[in-house]
Amino acid sequence: MPTPKQLRSIVLCIALSTTAVSAETVFLKTGDTLEGTIQQMTSDQVTLSLPGGSTRKIPKSQISRIEFGSTRSAEKPSPSPPVTEPNFLSTLTKPESKYGTPAATFELWKTAAIAGDIDKMVDCYASFQQKEIRKQLKDLPKDAREKMRSTTARTQFTPAKPFYQGDRALLEITWQSGLQSDTQVLQFVLEKNHWKLIQ
Repeated sequence: MPTPKQLRSIVLCIALSTTAVSAETVFLKTGDTLEGTIQQMTSDQVTLSLPGGSTRKIPKSQISRIEFGSTRSAEKPSPSPPVTEPNFLSTLTKPESKYGTPAATFELWKTAAIAGDIDKMVDCYASFQQKEIRKQLKDLPKDAREKMRSTTARTQFTPAKPFYQGDRALLEITWQSGLQSDTQVLQFVLEKNHWKLIQ
C-alpha cells in the first residue's frame, strides 16, 4: 500500500491538473464580489481560498453566480447567469449521452484510467485541452501510468451533486483508498451538449 504522501501524489497525477484551479470570481446577491480559488463545495456552501491565505465559507444561497478563471484558450465561453432550475440539465443534454452529466464524464474518465486507455481519458476533456492532456499522459513513464491505473482501480470515488452555472459546472469528488481520503473540486464545461473536464 502506498504511503499517504505517495497516494496524494498519485491522485494529483490522476487529476492531471484538474485541481489546479485558477482564480474564480464569486458574485454575491448583495452585489459584492470575492476573488479566490474554490477549495471545496458542499450541497449548501462554497469554500473559497482568498488572496493572502484566508478562507471564507459562503452559503450557496448567498451566491448569485461564479465566473471561472482563465482556461488558457480563446475559445472560453463568456460567463452565464446562474442556473437554479432543477430541470436545467435535461434541457441541454440527452439522457442517452455518455457525457450527459459531469458525474457521467468523470465515470468515463475513471473507467478509461483503470483500463489505461489514454485516448478515452483524453476524450473526457474539453477539446481545447485534449492535445496538452494527451501529451502529459504519453510523457508519463510507463511505471507511473501503471501506478495511476492500479491506484485508480483501488480507490473509491464518490461524486457529490454538481453545481451548475450556465455552460459550466463544478463537481466535488471525494476519494478514499484505505484509511486515506480527500476531496477535490473538478470543473466542467458544456461542449456540444457534452460535459467535459477543464482545469
